[in-house]
Amino acid sequence: MAESPAPGSALLARPGDFAADGTASAALPDGGRVLLVHDGDHVRAYRDHCPHRAGSLGDAAGRFLDAGSALLRCDRHGALFLPASGECLAGPCQGKRLTPVPVSVDDAGVVHLAMQ
Repeated sequence: MAESPAPGSALLARPGDFAADGTASAALPDGGRVLLVHDGDHVRAYRDHCPHRAGSLGDAAGRFLDAGSALLRCDRHGALFLPASGECLAGPCQGKRLTPVPVSVDDAGVVHLAMQ
């Protein structure tokens, strides 16, 4: 079910901003980056920061999914993460999780930072 964004909430992505694989990256108001991924009917959001070492998960082309699978992948260390939970299944940070970012999606499919 779509939600209405809170007044003044930051716009993160429009439907056309997502790659064919269902992922997108956007700037956060604090200067960090967020990784967005369609997970079924939901949009999940995580800080674009590997829990093993600092740095973006994506490769130079901005891809976040492991080739041939539906897992998020850290291009630097090869860690694999579940899109639904951010849990690391394999790699140097196994058992740790990506940091979730609360988002809302409006009726037009626009993703906003959820105000807390």
